[in-house]
Amino acid sequence: MTPPPTTAPLAQDAGLRSTEARGRGSAHRALEPAGYALFGFWVFLIGFDLTQPSAYDFVAGPVILLWLVLGLRLPRSALLFVGLLLALCVSVFLSLVPHLDRPESVFWVAITLYLAFTAVFFLMFFSEDSERRAELALNAFLASCLVSAVAGIMGYFDVLGTHTLFTAMERATGTFDDPNIFGSFLILGVLFVLRNLLTDGGRRSLVGIVLLPILLAAILLAFSRGSWAATALSTAALLTMTFFTSPSVMVRRRIVFVTLVTTVVGAASIVALLATSEVSEMIEVRAHVMQDYDSGETGRFGNQLRSIPMLLDRPNGLGPLRYRAAFGAEPHNTYINAFASGGWMGGFAFIGLMLATTFVGFRLSIRPSPYQRHAQIFFATQLTFILQSFQIDIDHWRHIYLVWGALWGLEAARLRWLAEQRRAASRV
Repeated sequence: MTPPPTTAPLAQDAGLRSTEARGRGSAHRALEPAGYALFGFWVFLIGFDLTQPSAYDFVAGPVILLWLVLGLRLPRSALLFVGLLLALCVSVFLSLVPHLDRPESVFWVAITLYLAFTAVFFLMFFSEDSERRAELALNAFLASCLVSAVAGIMGYFDVLGTHTLFTAMERATGTFDDPNIFGSFLILGVLFVLRNLLTDGGRRSLVGIVLLPILLAAILLAFSRGSWAATALSTAALLTMTFFTSPSVMVRRRIVFVTLVTTVVGAASIVALLATSEVSEMIEVRAHVMQDYDSGETGRFGNQLRSIPMLLDRPNGLGPLRYRAAFGAEPHNTYINAFASGGWMGGFAFIGLMLATTFVGFRLSIRPSPYQRHAQIFFATQLTFILQSFQIDIDHWRHIYLVWGALWGLEAARLRWLAEQRRAASRV
């Protein structure tokens, strides 16, 4: 009896695998547009933070799950970033153990773990198809900034009775519950508009000319000293990087021209707002470096100085949200808060995250690659985080993890692109 041919089942299996692969490819192509649309909507929701949890938090799960199904991978070049995030998460969890009976501390740690996970997702997401995804994220973020800025301006001037909804302490808050977060949130949108003004022409420039004064006015009306300083720092950084990395003389001239026009328009907007008595009075109050709650032994800075010896004696810190129990107020310094909430490991992990991300962002921004334009926008924003960490607690700001993930994801894409360039050169 002749045995059946051994090649027939193999051929059949190969055919089945080919059919399954085509099926997966078809499903991927069908789901991908929905994935991009849902991701853009998720980023748009990042600017609506009036409740805890926010709409952004509810949409996070479906977005991440869908893109994991579509296929994401963790680049090896970003293992340092993931390791530092993991160290931060482990540290706050260990510091939580003695305080598991405190629901507010448990909730704070849960939010920390969740936001760290979103940072890893952003890293994986931006590491592939990077230019398209970065542009989508920035456009969605800008739309969110515009809605929030208009709401803040309307609320400040009580248009349609919106004063109580979009202001606090006579300062614009937009779609946030804190004017400091509101003003800082808008900076990434400002930088995106400004970068388009510097290097793009046509309709995008015209749109930018309209949008930029709105965003800057909203930042001004937030009366946040940190946001004002961060806006100036990030704008100067972006202008400098764009000027020195642009190979075109025409673009450099355009940068100088746009800088002058933006300065004039910004000054004119400030003068116009100062004509309003309540604006000028608030600016006079907020322009002082030291406020009443900053000075004194029990003021913000006094509490920070008194906390340092205590934190040096406690390797596990005070515990999540326990700084306020010891000093009657939040630390308003993210570096101190990291040591207080996560002990020595948490503090050094946060410092490591800031330093490593800044180094990666700087390298991305000055070295030529297809991702340099977007990298400069995100890196200039990262510089604001370094500054503001000294005067406010930023560790639960949602958009920080977007910026961090984008920078590390773009760096992974740049390294892959560089390797491809070297392989192509070796074949010539």
